[in-house]
Formats: sequence, C-alpha cells, structure tokens
Amino acid sequence: MKILSRFAMSGPDPPQLVFDDITLDLAGGRLLREGRPQPLHPDAFAVLCLLVRSPGQVFSPAEIAEEVWGRRPVSPARLGAVMARLREALGDDAEHPRYLCLVPGYGYRFDRPSAASSRPH
Repeated sequence: MKILSRFAMSGPDPPQLVFDDITLDLAGGRLLREGRPQPLHPDAFAVLCLLVRSPGQVFSPAEIAEEVWGRRPVSPARLGAVMARLREALGDDAEHPRYLCLVPGYGYRFDRPSAASSRPH
C-alpha cells in the first residue's frame, strides 16, 4: 500500500514495522497489537503510516490532510477522531502518549520507541 509521496522514509518500506507489542504490516495494510488485528479505516491507517514513516517529525493538520485526503477539506474534529481511534488501536494515552504526540499549536508526531522496546522485523 503506497500512500505517501513527500514524507516517505528513505529507501523502500520494510514489509513490517515492529515496536513494543505493535506490528504495523505495511505490505498487508493492517495493524496488530499483541498479535490481534486492530480494525482501522483506510484513512486512519494512512495517517498512521505517514507519521510512522517519519518518526520525530511534526506534521501540521494541513500536511496530514493533504497527504491523506488530497484536496478534500478535513475538519479538525474529523482529524481528532482519527487520532483518537489510532491511539485506541495502539493502546496509547493522549494524556501520557508513548507514540502519537500532539504538539500544541502545530500538529502531531510519532515518537519511535526506544531500541530496548523495539525490534526490527
């Protein structure tokens, strides 16, 4: 599933990204937590892929919307709902995030877990 253009990782995507108890199956277009599939709408999966492919980079809502939805307008409420669903699927907490962080006044970023809690796959 190729969904990104400007913000892709350098080099080809690995088939899977594994961190903590999370497997992001890029080739299969699915997210697993503790080995169990986490149902995600394709738009939510696309947002997650955008953020995960550029760990540490902050994306504004406009950048996320442009990459995922193209020229279609996306309300802040819709993006907020997508982020809430992603946090739920990842087992993340908005108050004390491990992965998906809100950067007040700008946007969202994915924080890569430490090497001790991650493993390549």
